[in-house]
Amino acid sequence: MTYRTTYPGGPDEPWDDTVCFSCGCDLPDEDPDPENGITGVSPWWEGYCSEPCRKGEPVPTDESQLKSLDAYGHLTYTTGYSDEENDAKGVYTERDMGDWLACFDFKVWKHPSRGVLVAFHVVVNSDSGGFTDTLESSVVEADKAPFSLPDYWTGIGMDDGTPWTEQECKDANDCQERWEADLREAIEQAKGGE
Repeated sequence: MTYRTTYPGGPDEPWDDTVCFSCGCDLPDEDPDPENGITGVSPWWEGYCSEPCRKGEPVPTDESQLKSLDAYGHLTYTTGYSDEENDAKGVYTERDMGDWLACFDFKVWKHPSRGVLVAFHVVVNSDSGGFTDTLESSVVEADKAPFSLPDYWTGIGMDDGTPWTEQECKDANDCQERWEADLREAIEQAKGGE
């Protein structure tokens, strides 16, 4: 039996949480292995995930990309229901169940070591419920992009049995189509013909 020294927090630990000094992304734990085509020094030992980070070039962090999202500010992608029409007329019917609006935003960029990434978030607002909250927020690789996010949240909005008008349903379908098309286009542009 051979004994191999391990160091706490080092590349041999399954719980290693070492991150790049520049952009904060997780560093891979591979040691150089010339027989299998892995050469040079492990990024873990160097402290940087890529050459741009090593040179000090600005690399967006996940946190900065998430903070830059503003779904409720620009309202480009929205789905939901409202009883504003009845309220404006002073008419109150069984449809007076309040309001619910889900807003979506995304940002796509190419990270020097992690490839094309998608930051997205979902903000839900209900004036009748008295809240506006970010209910989902994440950064994923492009191959795990949330193409059906509006459909998913529309389903949640319809789950409580509130009747949606035909126009609200059409708007929800339109939101899903625009979101998916725009997200796919942004990912393709970021890939730049890979």
